[in-house]
Amino acid sequence: MSTSTLEQLGPVLASDLPPVRAVRLNPAVRVRQALTARLHERAFERALRSAGPAEHGDLLALSRRA
Repeated sequence: MSTSTLEQLGPVLASDLPPVRAVRLNPAVRVRQALTARLHERAFERALRSAGPAEHGDLLALSRRA
């Protein structure tokens, strides 16, 4: 892994940054991430089903922020 420093102080454009190689995930990590995402989705669906009419908007707004 190589590191580089930027001499410029202040705001930096993303196009000025050096390219980064994509991280290849092994199958176990991909399965774990997919499972975790699905568990979060199901928890949200349960919360949405059990929420009252006034809470639906709050839950949807919260899901958009995440």
